[in-house]
Amino acid sequence: MNLENLISQINEVDETLIIFQKDKLDFDSEIALFEQEENGGLVFIKENNKYIYLLEVNIAKDLISGWIEKENRKLNDKEIALRLFQYAINDA
Repeated sequence: MNLENLISQINEVDETLIIFQKDKLDFDSEIALFEQEENGGLVFIKENNKYIYLLEVNIAKDLISGWIEKENRKLNDKEIALRLFQYAINDA
């Protein structure tokens, strides 16, 4: 699953989880969701895979709802995912 896939089902995702990208920070990178106590910080290794912190699910949901309210048009999942990625990289 990548970030765009996650957006399509974000409302069903537990708000206590944290979004990590596998191997590198890249828009198309595979993502994984972990609980706070499962991860080892901003970057950690689990089962020989490197995971890099991106953003908490609860923050992602708040940002998405704000963007949807603010826009005069419907945003698609890719647009939302790209905004979320850019926010996480540049502003978080």
